[in-house]
Amino acid sequence: MEKNFLTAQEANKKAKDYSGIDIICRRIEDAAGGCLKTSFLNILPQDKTKLEMLGFTVAENPNDKFPYTVSWE
Repeated sequence: MEKNFLTAQEANKKAKDYSGIDIICRRIEDAAGGCLKTSFLNILPQDKTKLEMLGFTVAENPNDKFPYTVSWE
């Protein structure tokens, strides 16, 4: 059985290009059935910008367990 290993260079590229926007959008869709907001542990700056361009409000609450709240009203 052959194993495929990820090189450090490939891992760095994947990490640099990572965006959680797909996961964030799925969570928003799930929450939209009964809520007007959902919370996250982390949102990357580029994802925050995309969400705001789509009309969402992204609030930072540094003292909360989940310091990012995405809301739509």
